[in-house]
Amino acid sequence: YILGSEIYITEEGKNATNHVKGDRFYHFLLLAKDRTGWEQLNEIVSLGWERSYFRGVQRMPVYLSDLEQIIGTDVGHLMASSACLGSLLREPLTKYYISSNREEVEEASKWLQSFSDLMHKLFPSSFYAEIQPALYSEQKEYNNLIIKFAREFKFPLIVANDAHYLRARDRELHSVFLNSQNIGSREPELFYKYTYLMGTKEIVEKLQKH
Repeated sequence: YILGSEIYITEEGKNATNHVKGDRFYHFLLLAKDRTGWEQLNEIVSLGWERSYFRGVQRMPVYLSDLEQIIGTDVGHLMASSACLGSLLREPLTKYYISSNREEVEEASKWLQSFSDLMHKLFPSSFYAEIQPALYSEQKEYNNLIIKFAREFKFPLIVANDAHYLRARDRELHSVFLNSQNIGSREPELFYKYTYLMGTKEIVEKLQKH
């Protein structure tokens, strides 16, 4: 087992007092390599909880500046992943590789370069661009974008399953669990169709269909 946490990166300074509907909280995965990394992770997660507030779901804001402040003076103890479709990379990658608007492409290019420089600094050889084996169109498109990003900005790829429940046959039970929380589904049903714990063979077979 590896100790880690999926944190939620949001706009600098975002908190309960200035929250507006539609604010984005981007998924970002941190994993501890050693005891120092575990302590850094605890500090980062604690900041999110100290700022936490409830708007439909529990919000735990973490800023990129938090990562710089906590990790920047002692790097090499944490590894990170770009995470799922909820990644903060999705929108800029779509603009950079797909948009026909020159200004959008240039803006996305600058952001991606800045972000990549920060990841190389904070997670030397330990920031991974993540693809997943789900078979719906959004995931397939994003996988293609993240692969291009990994090649261009020199990051290794990682394949992750994003498992929310154990077996494919548990899907209905998981749906009942979500509905019992009275907060509505945060992701579409099609997303949850593929979020069970797959074996290596099944992951490979699904990725071959991308």
